[in-house]
Amino acid sequence: MADFVTGTPDAPGGQYHERSPALAGDRLRAPTLLTAGAKDRATPAGQAIEHFRALRTRGVPAAVVVYPEEGHGVQNLPAGIDLAARITAWFERFLPAR
Repeated sequence: MADFVTGTPDAPGGQYHERSPALAGDRLRAPTLLTAGAKDRATPAGQAIEHFRALRTRGVPAAVVVYPEEGHGVQNLPAGIDLAARITAWFERFLPAR
């Protein structure tokens, strides 16, 4: 994380707190589909799971999927097909065509 944010997680008001989805409070309202790669070093899957839990705690519709063989973004099949199907289903559910 030190490559992306300054300060430390225990410093209130620092970049860790400013960028934390878990601390975003009532700003979290939009239905959110979170995807993560288990091998992602830039945004570890644990952050997606933490964000998912924060959303669900606030009653926001949310789902999370972690692709075990992916890094930062889905690059391989069948994960790419699964991701496309999940995104399509998510939009059909929350932004249906009129």
